[in-house]
Amino acid sequence: MKTLTFPNASALLVALCCVTEGFAAVDRSFRPGTGLGGGNETSGNVVVPLADGKILLGGDFSTYNGISRPDLVRLNPDGSLDESLHLLGGVNGPDEPAIRSASLQPDGKIIVSGNFTTISGIAGSLARLHPNGTLDTAWVPELNRLGGGLIWSIVLPDGRILAWGFRAIERLNADGSADTSFNAAVDGRFFGLRAVSLQADGRILLAGTVFVENRPVGQQLTRLHANGSLDTSFAPPQFPGSLGLNGAREMPDGRILVFGSFDTVDGRARPGLALLHSDGRLDTSARFRGKGSYVRAWPLSDGSIVATRAAHFPNVEVTVLTEPPMRQRFKGRPWKIEFAVSLNGYVTDIAEDARGRLLIAGEFYALNGVRVPTGIARFLRRGRPLPFPRPETSVHRQRVPASASQR
Repeated sequence: MKTLTFPNASALLVALCCVTEGFAAVDRSFRPGTGLGGGNETSGNVVVPLADGKILLGGDFSTYNGISRPDLVRLNPDGSLDESLHLLGGVNGPDEPAIRSASLQPDGKIIVSGNFTTISGIAGSLARLHPNGTLDTAWVPELNRLGGGLIWSIVLPDGRILAWGFRAIERLNADGSADTSFNAAVDGRFFGLRAVSLQADGRILLAGTVFVENRPVGQQLTRLHANGSLDTSFAPPQFPGSLGLNGAREMPDGRILVFGSFDTVDGRARPGLALLHSDGRLDTSARFRGKGSYVRAWPLSDGSIVATRAAHFPNVEVTVLTEPPMRQRFKGRPWKIEFAVSLNGYVTDIAEDARGRLLIAGEFYALNGVRVPTGIARFLRRGRPLPFPRPETSVHRQRVPASASQR
């Protein structure tokens, strides 16, 4: 991809807001000011579009547009700060503490987790907040398998919480008590979790590292039933190498998107992206251009894919790919690159809002070499007029959040 530079941010906005071949359009209605500031990493780690058009953003920061708001903010639809949420004291801990997961229960309370040891001065790595950001001290998670360290979480449609770390996964009831009906078929002695996501039918995709005598020997994709038992009907291929598979997510049509640093799947060239049928078999008709090392990928509601991969250090490319028609697909035509944008730094999470716009969060401060607000941006997709409005997708977004893909 040819990278263009512009003399100033205004020139960049003019260029990108003209919908042209090969580029996204920056959403000029989104105004985050200076974006995120402070913190050890100054990063947005999880972004969640909400049903009312607002945006929940968690990570490692101390200010938003110069206003003190540690580690969690809620934004108005135009990117301005919703000052009614304030996580007093933020999160703290010994190793770059940050919020890594955030999602809403049906009653509007917020579940957060990450690599922190205290939140608002209270011990914990998994917590519930009231809608105004104050800690719900009456909510005490009953974790039996997860100890300290990094915790990720997903809120399920009924308000229960799926929580996991590298060696274990468990489920809590909405009130924080242990859900004893969930018994995950995961042995932390031999399998280390890298990513977890939820399918529309409630089954759970686990991507991880297989260990033999504490040595990583390969990558594996596994599926559990909603009660935690192993889904033996799911027979995906193995992924070569000890660091090949970063995660998997369900596509709108039921196929499964897998991504990582692999070059082949089942002996066929696949440059870090592949699609599997719902039973785990490789979709041999889905081909992608380029080389491997897709760090993360997310399905979009129209069946397209948005993916990030490392470019020339310290840049990362954000690419949207669309599937060719069936006839072209079976002739070997690969997925088309709709656009690609280069950002300076890391992209940690991407979410699609109800109007088809892409929210991008991470640790970045430049777009195509030009300074932009730190850690948060919103794009329009090239050549696709925004529907007004289309069916709300935020409920599905909470069921399959991008926070399920671990950094």
